[in-house]
Amino acid sequence: MGVIVIGGTLDEALNLPPFPPAPLNLALGAVCLLLGFVFALGSIYQLYMAGSGLPWGDVDQEAQSKKLVTGGFYRYTCNPMIFGTLCLLMGFGCVAQSVTAAVLFPSILLAVLYGWVKNREEPALEERFGQEYVEYRRATPFLFPRPWRLATIKEP
Repeated sequence: MGVIVIGGTLDEALNLPPFPPAPLNLALGAVCLLLGFVFALGSIYQLYMAGSGLPWGDVDQEAQSKKLVTGGFYRYTCNPMIFGTLCLLMGFGCVAQSVTAAVLFPSILLAVLYGWVKNREEPALEERFGQEYVEYRRATPFLFPRPWRLATIKEP
């Protein structure tokens, strides 16, 4: 809620118009929210079920996945939780008709998380899973699923 309130306040201060216009904001927001919930929560579930890990494995070694998860949402993107979280932020911003909440805040979060993943998470995963992770990372998009390739990807 803070993102929406702060986003709305910044939109007013910058004299930005409500965007996207109603009722497009509700439709676009609903799609982003649904996609975000599905990817974020689904990938957490898959990480736990298939890899016996939890999202905070980078910080707590006890929560690290025991197996590299490459199926389910992880076959579409190496970072489905981040993708889902960004979709959620954009969805809330669209519903609130806040350009700042829909565009600026997800962009800032993406920049921060990109740095974290590239500098901390990827090297740790490569060290833990070796060549298997290197091949997975090479074959799978970093963040944004490629819809035109979804039909050709087979579940492991």
